Amino acid sequence: MALVYYAHFSELGWTLAQYIVAALLAFDIIAGVATNATTSAKRWYHRPSQKWHQHMGFVVLHGLHVFLVAWLFRDMDISFFIVIYLLLLLSSAAVVTVSQRVQRSVALLLVCNALLISQYLLLPTPGFEWFIPFLFLKLLVSHLTLEEPYL
Repeated sequence: MALVYYAHFSELGWTLAQYIVAALLAFDIIAGVATNATTSAKRWYHRPSQKWHQHMGFVVLHGLHVFLVAWLFRDMDISFFIVIYLLLLLSSAAVVTVSQRVQRSVALLLVCNALLISQYLLLPTPGFEWFIPFLFLKLLVSHLTLEEPYL
């Protein structure tokens, strides 16, 4: 709700469709940061049958989030989509590949990297300045890391 309030009073000029998509993206990402970090989610997403490609498949699906922001809030900014999506995929592959002992540290460093890129390499997206750091937190730190053996 804070995003909708901010967008409205900042006069970003969003359409009704943009408000709806923004609210859905915010809900999915922010709820995902919290729920993917729970013990239950860790047990489910890191069960023995889950391999590298299942973890990466979950990340690949979130390319839709990046595409929607590039399309609806950045006037179809393909360079934004390519940079952020490739950064997300490469960062995720790194987290999944490294030893469990350093996964969380690597994930947090890669979130810091994404934050710096989003703020200094790319122009921020008005109303979506939170998007890249929260998306990377959801996927890299909350979803992909396995802090202890939940098996």
